[in-house]
Parts: sequence; C-alpha cells; structure tokens
Amino acid sequence: RISKVMKLEAPDGNVYNIQVINDLNKIVLRSGWAAFASAYELKEHDLLVFRYIGDSHFKVLIFNPSGCEKEVFHIVMNHTPNLPEAGISHDRSFLKETRHRDCESRDNNSRKTKKMTPLYSPSLRSAEGVTSPEDTLNSGGLRETTKPRYVLAMGCNLTTVQKAEVNALVRKVRPAIPFYITAMNKTSMSGSLVICKDYAAKYLPDEDQFITLCHPHKSNIWIDNLKVITDGSRMLSVGWSCFVLHNELRESDICLFEVSKNDGEVTMVVHSLEGAHHLQGERARISKKAQISS
Repeated sequence: RISKVMKLEAPDGNVYNIQVINDLNKIVLRSGWAAFASAYELKEHDLLVFRYIGDSHFKVLIFNPSGCEKEVFHIVMNHTPNLPEAGISHDRSFLKETRHRDCESRDNNSRKTKKMTPLYSPSLRSAEGVTSPEDTLNSGGLRETTKPRYVLAMGCNLTTVQKAEVNALVRKVRPAIPFYITAMNKTSMSGSLVICKDYAAKYLPDEDQFITLCHPHKSNIWIDNLKVITDGSRMLSVGWSCFVLHNELRESDICLFEVSKNDGEVTMVVHSLEGAHHLQGERARISKKAQISS
C-alpha cells in the first residue's frame, strides 16, 4: 500500500520525500533517507517510531539508545516548498494518543472523574506476589468479590505511612487497571525491572511491545521495550534505566505503576514513594541536631 515515494514528517514539522523499493516483501528506504539521517544526526542504536497517518505519510519520533527523546531543533529546508521556516512544531497529538491521560495535568484537577466501585484496599498476597481482593457483604448477606485496586510484588512490604499514601493515591486516581507496586532493589536500580507473571498475564501485552513511561509531575517521556521473558514475567530494561537516572530513584523507594491502554498502546505512569533511605536520613538529621543542641 506504500507508494514509490514515502513522506517522513520529522518532529520539527519538516517533511522529507523518500524513494522506496520493495525487496522481498520489505520496504527499503533509498534516495532521501541519507538526507533525513544526516539532518537529525541519527546514530547507531537510535530508536525511531514511525506513525502512519495515511497516503504513504509517516510521522517520526526520534529517541536515543537510553529511550529518551532526542532534542530536535527546527531545520530550515529552503529547497522544499510549503514548509514552515521558523519555530518548532508542537503537533504532538500522536504522542498524546498513546497516553490515557496527560502526564502534566495530575495536580490541576483537569482529569474527569470516572465512575468506579467503592475503594477496597487489598490485604492479602498470593504465592506469586499478587494481592487478593477483599470480600464484602452485600445487603442480601451474600459475599461479593471486589476488584483489587493494587497488586504488591513479592517482597514488597509497605510501612503504615506508605500504605496510607498508597490508599490516598488510589482514591485520587481510581485506576481502571490495578496499580503494580514494587520496591526498588539492586537489580531494578542497575537497569532492569521484572513485573510478576500473574499481573503481566492479566494486564500487560502478551508479546514484546514498545511502551511509554512517564512521571506524573513531569512532561518528559521515556520509551522502553516491554519484553516477555521465559517464565511469563515481563521486563523493562534500557528505557527503565534512563527513567531511574532522570528521576533520581533510590534503593528501597516504592514505585507504583499506573497502567493504561489506548488503541493498543500501553503507557505506564510511575508514581514513587520515598523508601527507608529517606527515613534513615531523617533520623540522622534529627540525631545530629539533638547532639548540637546538647
């Protein structure tokens, strides 16, 4: 369905005409591709996301190997007619379509309230690390099982304060898909995070897929390849490592993954709670202050 000329629209709004040929049922980009690659300084292992918008026209996002979007400044193309000559294109609607909500609008109450069942905090964890729902009695005296609002990874133990913070966040967000909650450890700090198979089988894609990671209070996004590993668990790697670095996560911090799906695209908004390191630091500060006072 692709014609002999493909249009690539770069993040700054410039459109490049690329000649293509079909080679063994694969589309090969020829004349014009070198100019595109040179203009945006593409390097080995850069990640490009192509979004087809019809009529052999694609919009392109460019990420570096760590999963962070490259900073692309507007490039003036005097030889191409009918293109903007200054400024940066802000048409990012195709990015927003991959998110269930705008990550920047978390605190201004712009989110529409969804009708959900009353909140019930899960209290039990199965052998696979998945929190079981609580049972409640209805008016007829029959037991009803309510949908859990969050799932704890095995080994993730919340303090009383953290539980209160989690419950408050659940009430605020009312997630359609239960939060996945895990504690940062040496493995997840070093660059890979595994999501348990029971949660993954129920709420995540059943094959490798690029997903979007974002912070609830920042506009940045990170792209990662969510991989299905041998036992059925899912793993985040390179993009997750970049997220950890840029958001200064530390060992024992608690991460809550808010998963949303839109037209097959998966977004994870990652909320974080300070872990034991913060409590130890606070205790040390108070102790030092007491010593100075004495």
